[in-house]
Amino acid sequence: LPPLVAGIRLVDSKIARRAVELAHLSYPPYLFNHAIRTFLLGSLAGRALGQRFDEEILFLACILHDLGLTERFQGDLPFEIQGAEAAKHFLEKSAYKPAGVETVWDGIAMHASAIGQFKRPEIALVGEGAGIDVLGPDFSQIKKTDVAEVVKAFPRMGFKVAFVQTCGE
Repeated sequence: LPPLVAGIRLVDSKIARRAVELAHLSYPPYLFNHAIRTFLLGSLAGRALGQRFDEEILFLACILHDLGLTERFQGDLPFEIQGAEAAKHFLEKSAYKPAGVETVWDGIAMHASAIGQFKRPEIALVGEGAGIDVLGPDFSQIKKTDVAEVVKAFPRMGFKVAFVQTCGE
């Protein structure tokens, strides 16, 4: 991964590298790129709003937020909860701090719900970043050049069509 995209530093801690590895193994390429764009766009939105947030926790929640859509982690629960549970088990096995595990779980479980926007930035920005990537950015908040840099670094790869197909399965 490049160290910096659109002025946002990609987290490079040991747990972040392990999460990226899990994401690479679990996601098709278009969904991996979406997960990274979610972090970058969520971070840009948080920065534009003057929010302070734990970058590592936001990164982990974003990179793992769609695990519930993958063949490996699909189950009977809604994909958000399925993914939150998968991320929780991964982070607990990695001995990640319990408060961080809980925040990542909330960020993933609430990312597709309006509830998340009322929570702390590490939770709200997962949904914000994913929403920007799926629905498009508010250019009064984020610069077009930053969005272009994010998409250049992590191309969409037919994201919308593939994502709708994945959600419909």
